Amino acid sequence: MMNTIRLHFLDDEAHALDEAIFGTSCAKSTEVISCDSTSLFVQSSSDPDLFLSDLLRCKHNADALLLDIDFSNLNKDELTFTDPSNLSKQQWGFDILRTVKRIDPDFPVVMFTALAGQVSSFDAGRFGADDFMNKAEFISAGNSDVVRKNLLQLLLARLRNAIAICSERTIYDHEHLATADQFAQNYDQVERSSCATVAYYHYENEMILKTITNLLDTCPSERRLRILDIGCGTGRVQELLARHNQRGRLEVVCVDFSGGMLRCLQNKLEKMNDSCLFSFGSNCHSIDEEKLHLSLFRAPAEHLVFLSERYPDGFDLAIMGFGFLSYVKYSDILPASPNKPAENGIFPLVKGGGKLILSVYNEDSAIYSRVATLEYPDSEIPIAALMDLAEGRLRVGDRYFNCEAFTIKRIMRFLRQAGFSVSGENISTFPTLHLTMCNSLALNFPDDPDFPSGKFNPDLYNLDKDLSRVLSGKGHYIVGIAEKPIL
Repeated sequence: MMNTIRLHFLDDEAHALDEAIFGTSCAKSTEVISCDSTSLFVQSSSDPDLFLSDLLRCKHNADALLLDIDFSNLNKDELTFTDPSNLSKQQWGFDILRTVKRIDPDFPVVMFTALAGQVSSFDAGRFGADDFMNKAEFISAGNSDVVRKNLLQLLLARLRNAIAICSERTIYDHEHLATADQFAQNYDQVERSSCATVAYYHYENEMILKTITNLLDTCPSERRLRILDIGCGTGRVQELLARHNQRGRLEVVCVDFSGGMLRCLQNKLEKMNDSCLFSFGSNCHSIDEEKLHLSLFRAPAEHLVFLSERYPDGFDLAIMGFGFLSYVKYSDILPASPNKPAENGIFPLVKGGGKLILSVYNEDSAIYSRVATLEYPDSEIPIAALMDLAEGRLRVGDRYFNCEAFTIKRIMRFLRQAGFSVSGENISTFPTLHLTMCNSLALNFPDDPDFPSGKFNPDLYNLDKDLSRVLSGKGHYIVGIAEKPIL
């Protein structure tokens, strides 16, 4: 049981209601009740955009949200960060609820409104609320401290229940999210200090550029090629495309479940404003024909249905690179079509004839036996992320993530079951040669022109590509291209 529950109270009249509901002002985090070894701290606010902005960037410090439905008194005609809908201000709480549950499906939300009745509570559940309470009961309590305390104890019980519900039916790996947020600032430095990882960056980027070139050849000149980057991290693909000579024809939608990673990506984009335009938490609607257009969204990969509403025409290309499918609930992203509703997963988001570039860790990688035999110290392992096959965990420095390794046959089977077409000639593994090196050998390589702080030897890289074709199953990553059939 949690010893402290930090609650954010979001209402268009929050500060005016603090005294009546909690018995004190909660403009700053304030303890309003302590019982059963649990303390309830409340911070109230009336600006949904500010709360959603903090949630997008993982900058909030709340364990749960107490959310009003009616925002009629809010001095705004529209909200910046809520997902599109046609609800009136009297029901904006449902818009906020839907958006919170899109950004973080496991974030507990209790609806709190004077609009009592079965319809309101039913709609709250329909939009994803974890519980419902009647605000009118608190307001009618008047100045009775005893009644208010009893109601607050009931609220505390409801919050515990909502938190328990969310923790039991988790959509994503919470430990992974916490680690990713903490790791975000050092991510690039750690990844680019390993020579095989840098080589893989180049290999995957070549595949992305070649695929985009082919798609641009068939894309009408009057529209942008729309690309979805799932698990975008700190923005490696975005840096690449911002330098593309046809970047003005590209629109990239970037999705990650880590607000920390997205903040790092935002910082990069802000330094590249001469070559790209971006929007955080909403669609980029600029008509600038010279710049790369990017939209950044926080959401877990297992929960991407909202993209169908924002981009009903779908995507020409979806990218899930750098081992991404190994980190997530891959059966939710590539659900077997006969057993799951059609709206789930990546398949419905890709246009007919569109492409999917994906990457997973290779169960047959040469690095596992290599490291086990030579007992490399961590500083000499040439790949930044090393799997423990026995435990199903990935080690990055001193951090661990749950992770799944695949064989080529197995990942091809998942793709076909999900509805994609894929052939063996479009699936490869890389790197191989770089895996046999000690990382310190790369210190003599030239500085990498594309990934600062990394080292890169083009001759060794080209040799590795040739060797990877010969030893086709021994590279560290399985990477390939699948296609959605035109129906």
